[in-house]
Amino acid sequence: MEIARALFTTIMLVITCHAMADKPLRIATALVEPWGYWQEDGQPGGLLVEFARMLEKEMGRALIIEMKPYSRVIHDYKSGEADMAVLFVSPESQQFGRSLGKVVDLRIMLTAQAGTPPIFGLDALIGKLVGFIRGTKYGPEFESYKGFTHIPINSMRQGLSMLKKRRIDAMASTEHALLTTLAEMELKTTDVSVIKILGDTQADLYLSDASQNLKSIESVSRALVRLKQAGKLENLFFPLGKDWAEHRTAASEEE
Repeated sequence: MEIARALFTTIMLVITCHAMADKPLRIATALVEPWGYWQEDGQPGGLLVEFARMLEKEMGRALIIEMKPYSRVIHDYKSGEADMAVLFVSPESQQFGRSLGKVVDLRIMLTAQAGTPPIFGLDALIGKLVGFIRGTKYGPEFESYKGFTHIPINSMRQGLSMLKKRRIDAMASTEHALLTTLAEMELKTTDVSVIKILGDTQADLYLSDASQNLKSIESVSRALVRLKQAGKLENLFFPLGKDWAEHRTAASEEE
């Protein structure tokens, strides 16, 4: 009887461990364009959704993609409810998990109507209306500045439309948000002007320390490296390539 009970326990332990090993990884993405959004057909879309699908294919392992407000992404990453998340590199991100590698370098910039000259400081926008994507952080200089009115906007597409109609004077965003939206709207890079670079940041793929899938570190890291080496991440986040590189230099030279 004791032998049978011990054998049964051993079998169940093996089955449980196997099930845990095959348990899909959960990756949380921000529910804000262009990172993540619901498409007209009801399916998730966006840069980080596409990144997760690419990672899933490269790993040969199922991922559960969960789109949530950025604050909830942070919460789930800390608690381990989400195994992974793409987060801005920060002490907070590093405190609750480990980076599996860089996903993308990001520039934070101010964009205005085409032909607007570069500015040397935010004082040039005193009394103006400056849009920003709701829920996104663009650094203390921008967020604490009192000289212009901060206008929260739901998406970069909406921001560019408001710029075109002159309902706002400038729009703050990450470089990838601007590039992707220009491509989606079939606009040229010359249809806007970058008037100031607010700063640089980096987004990494983080694995939560509270995850139950910590053994997945190596396989995820290797898949991420392969995506980089194949140039797939650069094509995803910077669809306009060299065309944009030349266009954005004017604002950099004025810094």
